[in-house]
Amino acid sequence: MKSKITYVKKYRNIKRFAGIMAFLMLATQISIPVYAIEGEASDNGDPTVISTGTTNSVDKGVADDFELPPNTSESNSADSVSGSSQKEQVSLSEDVDVENVVGVILGDLEELSDSAGETLVGEAVDGVVESLEGESDSEAEDALADLEANIQSAMDKLNSDVNVDAEVKAKILKKILHLKAMYVRIKAKLLKKHATLITKLARVKEMPKVYEFRWGNLTGQRARCTGVSLKNLRDSLSSGKIPEKCRDSANEVKYTGKISVDKGTLKVYKNVLFEEGDKVTDDSGTSIKFTSKIAGHWDGLIVEYIPDDKQDTKVNITLSIGELDKTYVGPEVFGRKKIGNNHMVEIKPIARVMQGLAKGAQNKLIKNKLNLQTRITNIRAKLDRLRLMNKGGDGADEIDNLLNEAGEYNFDDETATEVETTIASVANNLSDGSTADEIRNRAVMFKAKLAALKKQAINKKFLTKMIPFKDTDDNQWYTNYVSAVKNRGIINGYKDAAGNELGEYRPGNNITVAEILKIGLETSEKGKAVGKLPNMVSAMNHWAKEYVAQAEELGLNLVEGDVDLNRPATRAEVVRMMLEALGIEPDTISKTSFSDLPKLHKHAAFIEYAKELGIISGDAGATTFRPDAPINRAEAAKIANQILTIIIGGWDS
Repeated sequence: MKSKITYVKKYRNIKRFAGIMAFLMLATQISIPVYAIEGEASDNGDPTVISTGTTNSVDKGVADDFELPPNTSESNSADSVSGSSQKEQVSLSEDVDVENVVGVILGDLEELSDSAGETLVGEAVDGVVESLEGESDSEAEDALADLEANIQSAMDKLNSDVNVDAEVKAKILKKILHLKAMYVRIKAKLLKKHATLITKLARVKEMPKVYEFRWGNLTGQRARCTGVSLKNLRDSLSSGKIPEKCRDSANEVKYTGKISVDKGTLKVYKNVLFEEGDKVTDDSGTSIKFTSKIAGHWDGLIVEYIPDDKQDTKVNITLSIGELDKTYVGPEVFGRKKIGNNHMVEIKPIARVMQGLAKGAQNKLIKNKLNLQTRITNIRAKLDRLRLMNKGGDGADEIDNLLNEAGEYNFDDETATEVETTIASVANNLSDGSTADEIRNRAVMFKAKLAALKKQAINKKFLTKMIPFKDTDDNQWYTNYVSAVKNRGIINGYKDAAGNELGEYRPGNNITVAEILKIGLETSEKGKAVGKLPNMVSAMNHWAKEYVAQAEELGLNLVEGDVDLNRPATRAEVVRMMLEALGIEPDTISKTSFSDLPKLHKHAAFIEYAKELGIISGDAGATTFRPDAPINRAEAAKIANQILTIIIGGWDS
């Protein structure tokens, strides 16, 4: 049940009194200043940290669909100069709250200039936020949901008439942008007042995944078989038994295990259970169960996780095996954990499927992964057999490591088939009679072939749009962020001097002032200036001149003075610029959350605002932010994506 949110009478009386005074002053030809909201902004990627990444030197190519500067200069005519213009004296026609603000704004925007529209939006933001003063977190969440629904409905109505001329269409677009800007600024202020909303709005979309579970002796130190003929050993292993002399009887134990999830379902795709009597008793559902005897070796399962269709929160996984009975959230489950009897259980994600990928492409990658796991588990069983017979040596360990590498990588259809063939070839050339040198040679061949196939897969995945760029493969921390920002049309990567796409994002390069202006203004949907040239002399012939002109018009701090557009932008500058582009204004602060950020730092209030909204959180494992250090392109994409996820949300560009 949503409570109707209205102004308190005191505020209405103040507004009415202000309106009467304004009328009287106008009648006596006394001018009054109009209140205008200034803007600020924030950024980052993963809800946890701004990762430092690796900084590379900037090489040839032009970034983000940026054209090379023209050879001819353009004159800066009086009517095309951009800059901070005087705000027009306009005001809302009536008091506003969540329920009426959209209608009031649309009515008041008729025939107004951009600057006058911004003034109205600023007044509307203040009015709605004040009307929500004192409301609970749940009421604020309901109000925000109502506002988003009202704005979406208004946008749908504005866009419903396709048979309009260009001039009318431009006015419609301007209204839509003002509505979005108003929502973003109201949302940012409510998030700051109601911190619990951040975790509800910045949700993690669960995707299908494949996990490897192994338990038992994971140290690699196996009991070796002595005093057993090779024939007897082969016969025993083939029937699922390990001869007594090959067993670690002191640590032998029979496990009954269970793996459960609170959302979605699990499905056992493949098992590696070595002994007679080992079995999976429940192979699908919210829980899977198994029995397993361990005597100096390990057993394992390949399990697929399938989320609910509309699941949008992290899954909890409960492990019950041996002395372990504990529930883990998200990535907490990964790694090795003690289960007693000197044994461990290990969980690894072996199919990290990108969130930005279409469902069909996700399913293909998972299918390839599962097919590959069949080959991998078969050859691992053969390696384990060789070790029991005191064979394999370093070569077997190297092949095992390469199998891990292959199993963790996402291969396209064609390359996955070649990898399967390669692994099958390695397995076929391993036999009970293989020497240590022969096994080592197979490992060397496998390593070279796997490296070539991974390189081939990157090119194929890029060409089929499975990854955003050739240098942002899906096993990198930043690829999801780069992909999401690219999908919104905010970045396009590098081009050569002739304008040809290079298919590169160069995530380790420092982001320049010009590049972050483009990313920030496109993220906030302010875009580039139309028909205006910048005041900044150095920007006249720069590819980013239209973005500089727009930044000047918005009064962004980053373009004050004659700035070197090609220098690296700092972490603090990026945070401030992104918030300012959204029109977000931080409060004055009395302290900061970071040991290297003085409260008098030029950008401190913006950094604190971004931290409070969950957009940034500083360096991993430290209390520092490094405000004046350069920021690379991977980190900038992460910040832009956080702003899209937490503050903007809702609508695609």
